[in-house]
Amino acid sequence: MSDPGKSLFKLAATMLLLTVFIFDQIATNTFPRNFRQTVVMVYGNSGHGSGSVVKSTDKKSLILTNRHVCEGVGYTEAEINTIKDITKGAMICMFAPESEDCLKIISEYEKFLKSLNHIGREVTIKFNNLKHPDIKGKVLRMSDKADLCLVEVQEGNLPVMELARNEAIPGDKVTSIGNPKYMTNHQTQGFVGDEIVYENRPYQQHSGIIMGGNSGGPVVSADRGELVGVNTLGTPDPTASYMIPLREIKKFLEE
Repeated sequence: MSDPGKSLFKLAATMLLLTVFIFDQIATNTFPRNFRQTVVMVYGNSGHGSGSVVKSTDKKSLILTNRHVCEGVGYTEAEINTIKDITKGAMICMFAPESEDCLKIISEYEKFLKSLNHIGREVTIKFNNLKHPDIKGKVLRMSDKADLCLVEVQEGNLPVMELARNEAIPGDKVTSIGNPKYMTNHQTQGFVGDEIVYENRPYQQHSGIIMGGNSGGPVVSADRGELVGVNTLGTPDPTASYMIPLREIKKFLEE
């Protein structure tokens, strides 16, 4: 005959193991990852933006940010002085945007920008939560189809931002994180809205407030802390910000 006590003990042990397994799966798949440690500041002689580590080996890491951040902070001091010379007197464009002088300034400025090659340019990376000094990075690749850029740093084994498996859809709650005005880990929460197409490029609206310096920073799902977008554009309406959708990010990283 079987011992009823042993049978109850086996049943209780089985139920305990099953409970531990279930809670482990819930914790693994539901609790937000510590995405904040993956966020960085990308800066140079002429400003700064934000970014996040999306790949890391034992020797190198890749940081995802906006193309306009890479273009905006990678200037040399000589180039900054050239821009100042070209745009001297640009105040006239406020009062006479169609004037010959204004159009000449705009033409010279656009011609100068087109002459620059930003690939290989040096930028500086400041880590939000890691206790090591700022390091140098180089612009590795920029997209012609979306406002995205990859920066490579010679620093390995860094925390990596996980990409979400699914696109964000209207109504999803998200957290936007970045470094506006030299603040670090500035976070706002909001909800995802509809997509728009501007100049043949898709953007997705969200209601998280972003400011100058947030550009290139991640937008993550509120429940799992996974990347669903990259901030690219703010508007005068603080509740109408725009991010690059996840599918465009994945396309760029897979190229």
